[in-house]
Amino acid sequence: MTNTGAAAESWCRDPRGVGHRAVHRCEPRGPSLGNIEFYHYDPYAQLFSKLLRGFRKDLLDAGRFLTIGMVEPGRFRELVDAGPASAYTRYPSLNRAAGGEAIDEALSGVDG
Repeated sequence: MTNTGAAAESWCRDPRGVGHRAVHRCEPRGPSLGNIEFYHYDPYAQLFSKLLRGFRKDLLDAGRFLTIGMVEPGRFRELVDAGPASAYTRYPSLNRAAGGEAIDEALSGVDG
């Protein structure tokens, strides 16, 4: 798929806000670099964007988000399903069906 510059939060809205979904990035080499610490602002929105873009690196990243449990598959599906149709209207090169197919493919085998 093509990167349209669409903001993922247009689709993956959490009525409680996203602040509680910020995740400290912990890698084997450590979660910080000097005085800088790294966070994933909203892994659910990131996963959505990566799946819709569909680039090889994005799909590898998306698989890792799911494998390490950064994103709970059932909750991810709920957030995407709750996205308003008007969000897709704003970005004509995207459509709910294509997004649904990408999400179904990524979640196959990880959510029950």
